[in-house]
Amino acid sequence: MKKLLKTIFVSLIAAGMLCTAAFAEEAAEKKEVRVLCLGNSILNHGSAPHLGWYGSWGMAASSADKDYYHVLMKNVTEANPDLNVVFDKMGASALETCIVESVTEDYTAKLDSVLKGKLTSFKPDIIIMQIAENAHNLTADAVENAFTQYGKYCTQLLPDVTVLYCTPPLGPVANAAGIRVSAEKNGYPLAELIKYNEPEYKAVGLYEHAGVAGHPSDKGMEAIGGKVKTIICGGAAVPPALIRACDAAGIALLPGYGLTESANLVSGNGDYLAHPDSVGMPYPGQELKFVDGELWLKGDNIMSGYYNAPEENANAFEDGYFKTGDLAKIGEDGLLYIVGRIKNIIILSNGENVSPEELEALVNAVPFVQDCLVFEGKNAMGEPTIAIEVFPNAKAAEAMG
Repeated sequence: MKKLLKTIFVSLIAAGMLCTAAFAEEAAEKKEVRVLCLGNSILNHGSAPHLGWYGSWGMAASSADKDYYHVLMKNVTEANPDLNVVFDKMGASALETCIVESVTEDYTAKLDSVLKGKLTSFKPDIIIMQIAENAHNLTADAVENAFTQYGKYCTQLLPDVTVLYCTPPLGPVANAAGIRVSAEKNGYPLAELIKYNEPEYKAVGLYEHAGVAGHPSDKGMEAIGGKVKTIICGGAAVPPALIRACDAAGIALLPGYGLTESANLVSGNGDYLAHPDSVGMPYPGQELKFVDGELWLKGDNIMSGYYNAPEENANAFEDGYFKTGDLAKIGEDGLLYIVGRIKNIIILSNGENVSPEELEALVNAVPFVQDCLVFEGKNAMGEPTIAIEVFPNAKAAEAMG
């Protein structure tokens, strides 16, 4: 089924792990984003007096609120007050210790026993996979094989999930190399955390046990948890007012456009303040064509077809082009603008075609409107009309009296 990316484009920055998520869904209600962190002792380690460790949080932070999980949760939540961000975490060391040198090893059974229950019950939108420190004496190829299976397992079970790989902040280097290759080959976003494998980010001198002291200190955890600086957003139109508000808060909100069928990004807007209503310049290596306003795409980034769905493929492709179902145009500035979705067009009784997205943009510009949804309704005679549901911005309305 054709669809815009419902998952976020996760933006990675040099200073940290996860910039954050910005969902733009069609429902006029507070959006929910579910984030699952998979990790090891850096994520959580119970009390171990024999090691001189008495915490029950990420080793070796000085307190629970200083470990990267809580730092990340705090940063993302504060940066997105209009999102209901639901975090959960899970120890996944079993996915480290099970990796063997064979590049043909099948990890399906292990994934079923370790991950399947959690994924199907929690149903995350984002999975942060911060593991690999406890996989020893392996080649990069062996780690690549394991992580490729891990990522594909998650996306096959939850097709709309975004999997974020992390190079291990404590090494080994070969493991980081394998994860890096797997991310590049399979199109998964990657957070380079191995750069924090330095004494200044570790709890050296704070604990007698070398193993504990080799874990991230508060400074290391803060670095891993990151700071929100950049958001790359897709899924639906981003209101220009939101882009300007984020910029005022020191956060660059960059609109992008892509589909699952196009290997994610088709275009990205780096000049977001000058052209906040555009999804930016199309990336090279693609051919764009507009047929009756619909955007068609051709390129190596476009899928070859839907699996075992000849009828759907026949409808989706023509002359080698993939029909996106999106109404779009190239502006005089050479940038791509998404106007709406063909399937959303409302055809009135007088034959006029109305794009709900264009009306939503106008209504959302009203200060006391938080969000809205325009859809087709019916009048007393059963004829199509324009209907709208509005989610008010209570704070703005109160301020306006």
